[in-house]
Formats: sequence, C-alpha cells, structure tokens
Amino acid sequence: MSQAPEPTPLEAALAHCESEPIHIPGSIQPFGIMLVLNAELTRVEQLSANAPAHFGLSPEQCLRASPGQLLPEALYKLARALLEQDSAQYQSARHHILAYRSDPFVVLEIEPRDGVRRPDGATGLELAFGRLLQQHDSTAVTRMLAQEVRRLTGFDRVMVYRFDPDWHGQVVAEARLDELPPLLGHHFPASDLPAQVRAMYLKNPLRLIHDIRQQPVALLAARPGLPAVDMSRGILRAVSPLHVQYLHNMGVAGSCSVALVHQGSLWGLVACHHGSALALAPARREALLQLVQFAGQRLFLVNAQQQLAYQQRLYQLREQLAHHVQRQHSRPGEVFRHCADDWLALLQSAGCAYLSGERRLCAGLVPEPASLHRLAGWLEQQFTPALPGRSSWFSDQLERDLPFALDSRHAFAGLLALPLTVDQAQPTDWLLFFRLEQEEIINWAGAPDKDLTRTEQGYRLNPRASFARWQQQVRGHSPVWQVQQLHAARDLAQDLAILAGSARMARLNRQLTEANQHLRHMAQYDALTGIWNRYRLEQSLTQEQFNAERYRRAFSVMLLDVDHFKRLNDNHGHNAGDHALRLLSQTVRRHLRRGDQFGRWGGEEFLLITPETPAEQALVLAERLRQVIAELRDPELPPFTVSIGVAQFKPGQDSTQLIDAADRALYRAKKLGRNRCELAP
Repeated sequence: MSQAPEPTPLEAALAHCESEPIHIPGSIQPFGIMLVLNAELTRVEQLSANAPAHFGLSPEQCLRASPGQLLPEALYKLARALLEQDSAQYQSARHHILAYRSDPFVVLEIEPRDGVRRPDGATGLELAFGRLLQQHDSTAVTRMLAQEVRRLTGFDRVMVYRFDPDWHGQVVAEARLDELPPLLGHHFPASDLPAQVRAMYLKNPLRLIHDIRQQPVALLAARPGLPAVDMSRGILRAVSPLHVQYLHNMGVAGSCSVALVHQGSLWGLVACHHGSALALAPARREALLQLVQFAGQRLFLVNAQQQLAYQQRLYQLREQLAHHVQRQHSRPGEVFRHCADDWLALLQSAGCAYLSGERRLCAGLVPEPASLHRLAGWLEQQFTPALPGRSSWFSDQLERDLPFALDSRHAFAGLLALPLTVDQAQPTDWLLFFRLEQEEIINWAGAPDKDLTRTEQGYRLNPRASFARWQQQVRGHSPVWQVQQLHAARDLAQDLAILAGSARMARLNRQLTEANQHLRHMAQYDALTGIWNRYRLEQSLTQEQFNAERYRRAFSVMLLDVDHFKRLNDNHGHNAGDHALRLLSQTVRRHLRRGDQFGRWGGEEFLLITPETPAEQALVLAERLRQVIAELRDPELPPFTVSIGVAQFKPGQDSTQLIDAADRALYRAKKLGRNRCELAP
C-alpha cells in the first residue's frame, strides 16, 4: 500500500498556521472585561483577570458570587434575556455590554465608558450614503467607501481589497495620509489571511485591535477542566502573536477590518491601519458596520447592472443569429463574417475561427492553418459532445494545458473551444476563440515567499519583516475566462450550430428527413431541458395574443426564476446547476394542465403561458407549482426554490408589454424575500 508523501516544510507550516486556535485564545484585549457564565446563568465560570478590580472584589470573591450578586440589575436582566435569544447589546451611562451564547457558556463583554459625549458618526452616515449612491461603477464605489471609512474613523490608512479565486487579496481602493507609501494595486498572499480567519469573518464581520503593544488579559477559571471559550462572535478576543508581529512589522499599532460579504461568501475586506493606538467606540463601530454594509449593497448592485448590460448585448447578438436562422438561404460563413467582430468584442478575444471539415473561416488573430487542423483533431479526441453547446474546452495557459505548441507569429495563451456538431454521423465543427498572452507585473506588498523556522514541534511561519513593493512578472497566461463569458459563448455556439445544421440540410436538398426533424427540434426546444425555447414561446405568445383579441379570451403568463441560482452554481458546480434546471422543467411539465405551454425563457428563467385563464386562476396554479418545486428533493442537489411573477393579458398590449408586467411582478417577488408568487396589477 502506497503511503501519502511527506508534506513539504511550507505545507507543514501552513497546516500549523491553519490549526492555530485563534478563536479560543484564552485571553482578551484590555479595553474591556469578560465574564463567562454557565448556560443557566447561575454561576460565574470564568472571568478576565482585570474584572475583579472593576467590581472592587478579589478574584475568588468574583468566582464565588452568583451573577445576580455580581452584576448590576440592568445587566443581569440583559443576561437573563439571553435565555430567549442568541445575542444582545446594552448601553448605559457607564458601560457598553455585548452578550452572546458560546456553547456551553453565555459570554458578557463589558466596555467601560468614560462619560465624555462624543459624536458617534451616525450623523454623517446619511451624507456618506448619498455620496455612495452617486457612484456608478465598482472602482468609484470602492474608492468612495475607503474615503468615507477614513472620514468616519480617523485611521491613517483605509484599504478595500478583494479576494481572487485563490484567496489572494488585491488592494482595489485606498485612502491614506499623504506621507504613507501607497499600496493601491498591491497584492497580499492568501496565507496572510488563512482560511480559518476568513471563516470567522462570516460569523462576525468586524475585527478590532485597539493597540498591539498592550498585553492580553488572561481568563481565570472557577475550576480546572473547563472548556475553552470560543470568542468568534465577540469584540475583545485577544490577538494572535503571529498577527501582532505581522502588524508590528507593517508599522501598525491599531487596526480594524470589516468583511464585505456577497451571497454568503467573503468578497473582500475593508482594512483600517493606524500607526498608534486608536480606540473605536461601540457607537462608531456600529456606524462603520452600517456604512460598509450599505456600500457593499451598492457595489454588488453596480456589478449586477454591468452583468445585465452584458446579457443584453448577448441577447442582441443572439437576435441577429435568430434572424439569420429564419432566412432560408443564410449560410454559416456569411453569418460568421458578419458577426465575428461583435463576438470578439463580447468575449474579449484576439481572434476566432470556425472549422467545418476542411473549411476554415477566421477573424482577427489566429494560429496557422496547420495548427488549427491539428488542434481540431486533438479536441476531437478529448470528448464527444452529446448536444451542441453542452460541452467546451478552455484554458488560460496553453503552454501548460496543450500538449503541443501552436504555430503562429503571435503568442497565444488562451483558448475557448466549442463543438458545433448537429449530426453525430458528421465530423465535429468547431468554434474557437483565441486570446494572446498577457504579460503582467504583479506588485506584492512584500515578497510572498514565506520565511520558515524549524522548532521541536515542526516548521512555523514567520511574519513578513518587510512590506516593500516586490514585483513578480507573470508570463504564459491570458486573462481568465469568466463564467459569464463561457455561458455567452455556449449560447452563441448553440445558435450557430442551428444555422450550420440548417445549411447542411439545404445542401442535401431536404432529402435527409431525420436530420431535418432534429434541426426543427433544435430550433424550437431548449437543448439543456428539452422544453420549448424562447423562439417557440414567442411564436405561441403571438398566437395567444391574436386569439385573445379576436375571440375575447383571457389568458395569462407567468415567469419563474430559480432563487439564488448563482450561489448554487458557485457552491456545487455548473453540472449541478444544469441538473437543477432539468429537474425543474420535468417537474413543472408533470403538473401542467392540458393546453398550458411551458419553456425556457433564458438562463434560469422560465415562461408558462396559460390559455383561457384569468389572473386569479393563474396565481393559484403558480402557487401550486411553487410549492411542488420547494418540496423537491434530489440526492445530488440542495433544496431550491423559485419566485414567480404572474400577469394577465390586457386588450391592446403587445407581447413585450405583457412579459414586462410579469417581469415586474417577478422582481417584486424577489424583493419581498423570494420563494413566493406575485400578481401584476
């Protein structure tokens, strides 16, 4: 039996770093005191060593006293209230108290107040919100966020940095004292913020360090053998010695960081640094949290609007293709020459090629013909696609992923290859997009290589001693293919496959009946789910509109959209997302009535046309479908839900207006919490 290879020193050091018990340090920062009570609030189990002086008692007296004897009446009532809830805050003239459950304890974090009234920052939030709302791209939003956080808190430097897929962070915005060196655009390695630290930000989005020079205050236990206290949800948690050294090496004494969370995942951080100690009062911390949360909502809305604009551009290009599909004599070559430049712009590619047998159509920069022929043969061996647009091969590092070099005067590093086979008896046609090598200079805040020390317990990471700019030259890469670009390319490939199939059938002079049937199915049915596609649904809408106007028959439509579909794809993979769409389609079809018409409108959105059905009846059907989908269980998928917008046709409407009404109702259902049905007025 083969044994697993011994970890390298770096791997061992990183593993040790990941296992450091930073959530249970056994001590706190000295700007507050901590009491740890049992779950029933009848005993003081542990307390910080500075607590007895606060109460004017000895440690033994504090540990022997009951919470009701030790605590002021208002604070004890707050602790009692915790028996009914998970956490609470309380503010008096003398104290700010944060209380939370930490199984098997109830933890009280008490911060004394000095009685001096100070502005809490909330008065400036409305102005900050207004300035953020005036920003309309992600760069402007993050820049304004850094400025507003520094204005609110007074830190010497405020950075907004975003995580990449490998959890390296890049500073995307910065506000700082003029005399400090800039860090904008610098990268920080993932090991600077280990996975367990990132996970803690999802439990408690704010981390505050008043002064790294202050010694931590140990917890005193009432008796031996008590479990360690998990302080993840608190504010007083002591700082890891490694992190203290890291901040010291960076010239930082006080710091605060706030998580930017999007759809349950850590998107980035707002990191604040100060050269000396800096106290951040609880009210100002609350204002800071509100500011960062509001800015995050604005940032993610701006990003969503940019994605929507991208989808609208894709829709326009697909409409152009659909127009060619409807023309009897359109040929793939003509369409390729007409559309290729737009496709290159949409997919940010240097060149593309359409390969059909010995025929090559190229636009922009592409490899030599011999390389294209060899590439097509190699791709043919990698996989045999079952349906057009269902498979692809892509790389942003061809030197690593392709077993041979492409013959070209240009340095190609990226490739997206999509099969266009219509007839499985024919050789595969290919649509290929190429990207050039993009040489990149990455500025790191200090060399990312790790300094290791060997101890009796194994290898340990040393905090970096320098944060001076360290440049890394990266070659052999192209820009990474984004998920949105991959989906767009697959949609275009499917449309081109339909057109290629149509041309092939025309050349066979309609003699291949079976191939013609397959082509008609492709033109009217969605390849992934097997239900009607948008083109077929639009035909049906036109007919129902005619019937309604001529015969005075009511009919309704409903738009169904899968809730949090991006999160399902991100967490479980795109195969799971495809499986969810197929399962939803099959389920809805089983529960339709005779005459109902159902299809995929686009992405995770579906359209149901209900002839001779007024809005009230359609809403009943929508609710039944929503419940059925919510109750679906599949061993390969997590449970998922849909939101549904319902609209009834009104005389004089066209199909666009009717769909818009249903879409507004769907948006209202999403806004009201998802997993619900809403009726258009």
